[in-house]
Amino acid sequence: MPVQSLFRLTLATCLFSAVGCQSMSPDSWKFWKKDEYSSRTQGLKDPVRTHIAYGQLQEHNGNLDDARESYEIALKQDSKSADATLGLARLDLLGGRPKEAEKKFDQALGMAPKDAHVLEAIGQFYITQERYQDAAKLLERGVQADPNNRKLRFQLAVATARAGDIRGSEPHFVQAVGAAEADYNIGLILYESGKLSLADQHFQRALQTNPKLEQAQYWLTEVRTEMAGLMSAAMTLPATTW
Repeated sequence: MPVQSLFRLTLATCLFSAVGCQSMSPDSWKFWKKDEYSSRTQGLKDPVRTHIAYGQLQEHNGNLDDARESYEIALKQDSKSADATLGLARLDLLGGRPKEAEKKFDQALGMAPKDAHVLEAIGQFYITQERYQDAAKLLERGVQADPNNRKLRFQLAVATARAGDIRGSEPHFVQAVGAAEADYNIGLILYESGKLSLADQHFQRALQTNPKLEQAQYWLTEVRTEMAGLMSAAMTLPATTW
């Protein structure tokens, strides 16, 4: 799989996974039938949170119609629910409707402009749209709101690096995943950008810090194989005659 596709697949997985289902485990739903769901939630202390959790579970399981129904019910009960709005935005994005998704992401941001979870979700959306500077700005705000959130900091590092600020991304990568893994991730981003020599340097540094980091060794080999191929091709080009 090409590196660019690998990156996009990884980020899409992060963005589209259902998160925040802390109040309920999947097992708590296994005896529930769809036609019984609404009646069972009516007497709950926090039906909005319950609808959102159920929607996230269905989203995670690929039951997107059921997920949308649950998010819409939650919004009817609480029109200011940022989590339900984020859920609908993710479903629009999954359905190939990025403009509609962006409107809902913007609505969620208006509902909770300082919420780290909301800022992270929208930052990840911007990354998928290759709006890296916009992503970095939002994710920076998210890190300020939740400095110990390593997942959010990692996304900030990715957005910062992809926006072209490799040096600025390094401390965020280090805080999020450690020194060796920081160089490894930067190496991947540089490789994706076609900067093979710089990628080579970062993969080497990753291995110097952690010689057991097999992924870094794999990509270092790939980089050097590609560099050797480019050099060989350049040497076989016919001489230009004037």
